[in-house]
Amino acid sequence: MTKLVTKSISSFHPIFPSYLLHRIPHHNPYPYTLVSPNFSIQTLLTPAGDFYTGLGQVCVEAGCSVDLFLCPNSFVDVATLSEVPRITAGHVYKYNCFQADLQGEHFLSDLAWAVSRPKALNAVMRVRTSAGIRPVEFFGNCHVPNTTDIELACVDPDSAITIELRHDDKLQDNDLVFIQAACLYTSLSGQRRLRIHNLSLSTTSSIPEIFRIAELDTHMNWLGKFAMRALCSRAHQHVMDEMTSKAAHTLAAYRRHCSGGPGDVGASPGELVLPQNMKLFPLYVQCLMKTDAFMPADHVSIDERAWLMFLLNGMDVKQSNALFYPRLYPVHNLAPNFEGNVYPPPAIRCSYEYMQPDGAYLLDNGLNLFLWLGATLNADWIQAIFNVTSARQFEPEKIYDLPRLPNETSRNLCHLIDQIHLEHSRHTRLLVVRPGDQWKARSNDSLSRIGTSEILYRTWNICVTFIKKYSVCCAEISILFRAKIA
Repeated sequence: MTKLVTKSISSFHPIFPSYLLHRIPHHNPYPYTLVSPNFSIQTLLTPAGDFYTGLGQVCVEAGCSVDLFLCPNSFVDVATLSEVPRITAGHVYKYNCFQADLQGEHFLSDLAWAVSRPKALNAVMRVRTSAGIRPVEFFGNCHVPNTTDIELACVDPDSAITIELRHDDKLQDNDLVFIQAACLYTSLSGQRRLRIHNLSLSTTSSIPEIFRIAELDTHMNWLGKFAMRALCSRAHQHVMDEMTSKAAHTLAAYRRHCSGGPGDVGASPGELVLPQNMKLFPLYVQCLMKTDAFMPADHVSIDERAWLMFLLNGMDVKQSNALFYPRLYPVHNLAPNFEGNVYPPPAIRCSYEYMQPDGAYLLDNGLNLFLWLGATLNADWIQAIFNVTSARQFEPEKIYDLPRLPNETSRNLCHLIDQIHLEHSRHTRLLVVRPGDQWKARSNDSLSRIGTSEILYRTWNICVTFIKKYSVCCAEISILFRAKIA
């Protein structure tokens, strides 16, 4: 009979662990993230000591993953405690000021999925390449004991690893390069299995071709994880400047080597010319820089920032895209289809320019749902959704899910929210934002950063003089890889 193997621990912490106080110094959580001349975010976002790092490595050797459930009312040093889940490829769930009557369903949903999600255990992954390229960096919640192996105590569908490949040898045009990702793991039934993925790619030295096949969402996933790692060891402003420089170098390379095509005829020297697949690159970079994980803001605590950075480190491309550029749906006029369900309404740009004061909008960033109510929203709609005649008759901070009322408007909106919940592995909390509420600061952060980015995007030609200061050496990117169907 096959022996069942289960090696997973769920740890619950409502307060700062007392044992921690005797092992490592207490982090000072103040100031939270206020910008100051002495602002040293890397100190507050790195583990205070090596005890939990060592504990995580012991768990990996035993093939045991750890999921951490935090219910803090105050500072608990997420940056230190999350070391064990990070190294063991586990997950961290955080419920601020936990109240069972309000957040109980949220907690139970996350716990049920953490216990029942498909998974493999005690995995070792290695990426092999043909001559000319090699893996140099691994980004993700995992343990990297050497330069070739990735050790994962647990493998599940909610985590992703980003691998950076470097071209460091001579390759000819149209040469084939090969990449193999092999993962040796133990199934839940105790069987040792091997899964292999092989990829064949062709090379090109044509820089226009490189930009033509660029995948922006994947590049932003890598850039976000790269910046997150740098933020733990370098000054905040230096990391932000480097991201701006990377964007400037990329656009300068395109302007210098690729402009003058059919779509660029007549472009003036001061006009910004963008590659087709990377037109949103300046916008996305600004969105990344202004997420809560990176932008100093007095409403984001160190624990919250450390938690968001942990999540970003394990996100796949779809998840990071939703975080950087949330989806914004108008929901004040939903209509059912012929099957009685609701088609997701077309998403609009995340900018106040596209929002009407008499409308209601649902913003989804993959972690939270913000239901924004306009100042002149129809009272009948509020009555149909909240069963009150005015938005001032309920407390938004006590609403985690909408009431399910016996009318079409309520059913349609609740069904849409249910569909969004199904798209995410984590339960996304609903935050209702009324005009003038303190919650507005959080939704405004997602909206205003996009609006500011659009303005920057439209006036990016101001930065052309800045770009021209750089001597762009494109030899480093002269050979990149074009996906080819094997």
